[in-house]
Amino acid sequence: MSLMASTAFIMSAGAAVADLTAPDLWAEWQEMQEALGTTITAQSESYVGGVLTLTNVATQAIIDEVESTGRIAQITLREQGDGSVRIELAPVYALGITDTSFGESSVTTMELRHTGLDIVARDKDGARTYDYGAQQLSLDVGDVVVDGETMPFQVSVTVNDLASRYVIDMGSEARPFQSQDTIGAMQIRFSMSDPTEGTFNMQSDFTNLKSAFSGTLNAADGALPLGPLGVALKGELTHGGSSVQFAAEATDGDIQMEARTGAGTLAMDIDPTKFGIFSDTTQTEMRGLIGGFPLPIEASVGRSTFGIAMPLARTDDPAPVNLTLGLRDVVLSDVIWGLFDPQGIIPRDPATIALDLEGTATVLSDLTDVTNDFKAVQGPPAQINSLRLNDLEVSLGGAQLSGTGAATFDNSSAIPAPVGRINLSLSGGFGLLDQLATLGVVPPEQVGMVRMMSGMFATPTGPDELASEIEFLEDGSILVNGFPLQ
Repeated sequence: MSLMASTAFIMSAGAAVADLTAPDLWAEWQEMQEALGTTITAQSESYVGGVLTLTNVATQAIIDEVESTGRIAQITLREQGDGSVRIELAPVYALGITDTSFGESSVTTMELRHTGLDIVARDKDGARTYDYGAQQLSLDVGDVVVDGETMPFQVSVTVNDLASRYVIDMGSEARPFQSQDTIGAMQIRFSMSDPTEGTFNMQSDFTNLKSAFSGTLNAADGALPLGPLGVALKGELTHGGSSVQFAAEATDGDIQMEARTGAGTLAMDIDPTKFGIFSDTTQTEMRGLIGGFPLPIEASVGRSTFGIAMPLARTDDPAPVNLTLGLRDVVLSDVIWGLFDPQGIIPRDPATIALDLEGTATVLSDLTDVTNDFKAVQGPPAQINSLRLNDLEVSLGGAQLSGTGAATFDNSSAIPAPVGRINLSLSGGFGLLDQLATLGVVPPEQVGMVRMMSGMFATPTGPDELASEIEFLEDGSILVNGFPLQ
């Protein structure tokens, strides 16, 4: 959920009416907070001429051993005469989080500041709609104190040119919502300074961010992956490009690193029963200077992907699982290659590592119920029922390994027994081994041994091409190209 959508969530509640008034909106916020077990109060309230002025507004939420508080000097709710209410906030919103859940006390203070913030709430199509706009929003982390000791770091997040719409239907028990956001630019800064460890500074920038999410705020009762609010969230966030720079100064040498990427996507599908996330980034360029090394180290990745989907809630039926990993068209600079292959013996073609797995799994205990630490479960909290290898690709130095396969699993014993097959193919493998032997990385006698043993596990299909079919049978035996593996 976006920053502004989260703010709107705190401020939204109640059934829709034809003309929204300032007292109605304030009552809704209080009703929502009470329903969530939290509070929002004002030291004073003044309603004159369609304008409700709230001073010293405070919020408090306590979840287990974590307490979060907020305070803002003034909120003005101004009726517009068209059934909408404009929300005007004081320039600074102070936040605090106290956490004692890990056997130590940590207190974090933050300030949310805004420039040109404009918020209008209205009823539209039977739902509460919040429209936001801001020239700039910034969140600054002040002090982080752990057991009385102030941590030596600072963190800030700044967004520019924000436009957002958040819609929530409070007439439904599930409280479905939708949010859409555009952000011209976002910057994240982190710095740390320690007299004994040195200094560290990092800055990350994103441009042209867009997001669209939908979900519910009351997805289920009980333990939930996004806290006790019952949130279900589905949607995606995109950006037009990003960069990150960091510099570290230490007694054993300085480090400077820089990375830039093309467009990227982050998709989510999360609710109390499942967790799913997928990221896709194009063209990453990296450059670094390491103290003591005279030349810059450079590398690039044409496309990087990561995805995982898994069930979270206990179920009697198998649920889908998925794992996707990909680093495609990886290119190392000649400086890096020269460290171990100065003669250029190994082909310097772009390298790729990619994996795509899907299957089913049964969750034996609610994975979100961390309070019981899975004490009621004898054995693992989940079991794999089936797996399918949709894609395996590893290419490096002129060699390429690929594979597909599928298997089901018998979970009646302590160690799950697979039944199925995997098909693998390798091209250019012997050529890469010869090149490694020339470099002295692999002894020549081991290269010869690998060539002889390959006949036991693979079938030649062409010049420097091998194929293997590995079968897992129901009786526990394994066949490689039809022959038992002893």
